[in-house]
Amino acid sequence: MTTTMAKRRYAFILAPLALTLAPNVGAAWKFTPTVDATATFSDNYRHSIDAHSGFVTELAPGFILAHRGPRITANALYKLRYVNFPDSRNSDGDSTRSELAATVRANLINELLYFDGNASISDQPISEFGSRSGYTRENQTSVKSVRASPYLRHRFGRSADFNARYTYDNVDT
Repeated sequence: MTTTMAKRRYAFILAPLALTLAPNVGAAWKFTPTVDATATFSDNYRHSIDAHSGFVTELAPGFILAHRGPRITANALYKLRYVNFPDSRNSDGDSTRSELAATVRANLINELLYFDGNASISDQPISEFGSRSGYTRENQTSVKSVRASPYLRHRFGRSADFNARYTYDNVDT
């Protein structure tokens, strides 16, 4: 799949979310910027036979976006993690990774049409038997997932309930 097609697909999936936000433009959204910074000394930060020692520094700016309203509940946590190695001239070099965890629940048409969605970006191990170092990427891959699920729900008095749901899932590595 080409990058353009993937962007169009994600835009198509997230379009219902954008439409649900339109009536609540004045609603209270809470935006909280975050930053994490660490420096760690390791005698073998690459977990290799030819040990590399030194300080590994990490900087992770990000934000938390949250909203809880009468029709929409949304939460998003994003970080851009930058890891700097003492020997960044090495072929592995420094690394930058995105981390995302986002969810949304919306009541589009009161007591009839709803929407659930989530998206995530995270690093996952490729093999259970490979290196588990948090610094190197040799046994890790970035996993991106999106789930969009509009659904109808209606109650017919006390006698019956109707539910119909469509779910779109996509996982990309």
